[in-house]
Amino acid sequence: MSNSIDELPDRGEKVWFIIRQDSHEGPYSLSSLEERLAAGEFKKDSLVWARGWPEALPFFRVQTAYRGEVHAEPQEKPARFVRPAPQEEDFASDTPPASQSVPAPARWPLVVGVLLMLGAGLWATSALKPQVELTRPSDMNIDAFRKMRTAFEQIDRPVPIPEVVVAADYRKIWLADGTTQMCHYQATFRSEPQDNLGGQPVSFQTDAPLLQHWAMFDRLNFTEGQKLMPGRYLLTVVRQDCVPQGIFGFWETAHPTLNLSFNVEVFHGSPDELQARMALVAKKKEAEEKQRRELSLQAWRDVGEKLRTLSAISQQIESGFNELLNRKLAWKPRMQRVIDGYTMRFGGFLTNFTVKNDEDFSTLASQDFPDKVELMGRQPLINAHAKRIGFLSMGLIEKLQKSADAPSRSDLQDWLRSLQQDFAVERENIRRAIAEATQMVDPSTQTPAQP
Repeated sequence: MSNSIDELPDRGEKVWFIIRQDSHEGPYSLSSLEERLAAGEFKKDSLVWARGWPEALPFFRVQTAYRGEVHAEPQEKPARFVRPAPQEEDFASDTPPASQSVPAPARWPLVVGVLLMLGAGLWATSALKPQVELTRPSDMNIDAFRKMRTAFEQIDRPVPIPEVVVAADYRKIWLADGTTQMCHYQATFRSEPQDNLGGQPVSFQTDAPLLQHWAMFDRLNFTEGQKLMPGRYLLTVVRQDCVPQGIFGFWETAHPTLNLSFNVEVFHGSPDELQARMALVAKKKEAEEKQRRELSLQAWRDVGEKLRTLSAISQQIESGFNELLNRKLAWKPRMQRVIDGYTMRFGGFLTNFTVKNDEDFSTLASQDFPDKVELMGRQPLINAHAKRIGFLSMGLIEKLQKSADAPSRSDLQDWLRSLQQDFAVERENIRRAIAEATQMVDPSTQTPAQP
């Protein structure tokens, strides 16, 4: 190296680089290098290099050159500083000579490039992945949507949310699902009479695909009932035929078929409002049920009363025919008096009794009450008892009318005894029917045993 200070860069000119094991630092001015040396950032024998310098040298040799001292170690050729041209201010001129075997800093751009590529890949993956975010359909109630969105955000698994939203006109139902896959849904809704405002069983089936996390059911195929009634339903959902979306289909597994059942409220309003309306319906149904029970009890009471009337009529008819044994009157007037008495008091009565009984049961047939089928079966039995009493009575009257002469007292007694026996059997049957009707009114009443 020449010992002429004029041939070296100015102390303040930033052209010096510190050569590290796997990189180089700079450019620095000579003054800055001396400050870093004093701070212990490198040593005196650390290599430094300047732009245009033919080789890297220990820093102490550079200091010696700036002080004008001749270094003891000779050079084949004086180290002469060549100031680079302005157009050579590029990265290539900042590179130390290859003869020094210093690792080139070119690997940093490579590392940075790889990191940028990874970052871009992650960003692209995030951008392409479907977003799990619930948006409100235009015709959905805002309050119902907010409730569903809250439930949607609280479930971090890709499953259907156990709640539904119904339209204001009750013509469509929405079900939300947290999955990002495209799936198809089959759903069955069922509500018992006590669980809806209509008080009747409602059941229907429907199906729909998933669009933007919503399965909208608007084709309702009813198996019970004719329209969707507000209330509580058991919802059974089958999610099937799921397909991953976008590039995720190359590695994401499709969801298997999923079967779920849960209770939902199908009501366009708040749960409190549904509860209040259900309470009113329950109260009304309780009153109606009480009225139905009372109607049934009264009908059974009427059945018992009609049977007791027939039993009493049979006894009165039997007593009237006993007048035939009274010999105070001649036979013809006596017989005619008994026949006329029966005709006026009981003949028309039994006919009217049967007609009235038919009318009463016809009215009951149009109403709904417990034990209706069993109660309606009493109509022909009551009529049969009335007709049997009339048939037995008319049988005796025909015998009397056919007798040209007065029957003997023994024959007359036999006829009356036969009528009494037939009436006794009929009254026993009536008594049993009365006991059954009484037990229907009061279940604690036991049917009396036969004597």
